[in-house]
Amino acid sequence: MSFIDRLFYLLGHSQDVGPRRYELDEHLQTVLEDLALQEQRPMEDVHADLISSALAHRHRSNILWDHWRSLSPREQDVTALTCQVCTNPQIAARLHISVETVKMHMRNTLVKFQLYSKSELRLISHNWGLGTLMDTLIEPKTGGWILLAGACSMNSTMLTAIAHLGERGAVRVLDGGNRFNAYTVARAAHGRPDILERITVSRAFTCYQMLSLLESTPAIPAPFVVLDLLNTFYDESVQAGERKRLLQACISHLHRLGQAAGGVVSIRPPAVPSQAALEMLDLLQSSAVDTFFVQMAAPAPEPMRLF
Repeated sequence: MSFIDRLFYLLGHSQDVGPRRYELDEHLQTVLEDLALQEQRPMEDVHADLISSALAHRHRSNILWDHWRSLSPREQDVTALTCQVCTNPQIAARLHISVETVKMHMRNTLVKFQLYSKSELRLISHNWGLGTLMDTLIEPKTGGWILLAGACSMNSTMLTAIAHLGERGAVRVLDGGNRFNAYTVARAAHGRPDILERITVSRAFTCYQMLSLLESTPAIPAPFVVLDLLNTFYDESVQAGERKRLLQACISHLHRLGQAAGGVVSIRPPAVPSQAALEMLDLLQSSAVDTFFVQMAAPAPEPMRLF
């Protein structure tokens, strides 16, 4: 704002200064210039199209979020597992209900989402980023902790869920694989500083540091999320027996923290499977209250562009 504009503002007057403009950071400026050059269009037009598309996407996401909130807790369970490509018998076994009950909940879900098939539901869950539909899985419950096992692509969903948990209160994140991305979380939180201030992050770069982090984390009524717990335990420079001992000590602290507010632990399979890695996976699975093997949907093929 110029000196004259500020003076008019302080005096309670306004000037017709035309449309407002906002400065872009250097990276975004470069990206926009490249897109405009590729599409042979003015940069202002490309900028306007991107903003319009982002607003439309956010509007659709808000509608889906409203549909999701209208589901009962059990309907959310069934929906999340359905979007993980689980069959009705698998869902029934996981939730300890009958197959007919699973079908009933799915019918109710389709009505509330105004859809006709599970295929449509899976499609919108993928386009939605799957983050909201997985909130029912990434939901700490007091008295224990749950284990989520999946590929690295699951991480963005974990970060979105962390932002959603921050809407309700304090969240403690312990990062074992350098997976926490503040930008992704800020986007999921729509830039709200009150949410971001509730999220604390601590990082570990060795299995010894992970144990130290868990030891020093107090058992208070605030849920915890451990990202990629086993990443540092795949380090073969540490003897297998020592890694297993450290993991057992970590599990005892996970139990301690879980009693206070519950938690979620994510892991990914090792790049090169080994007997030691499989034993650690089994140890975690047997210690968790429940385990979910997350299979992220494959991205839809993009249409071919002629120009």
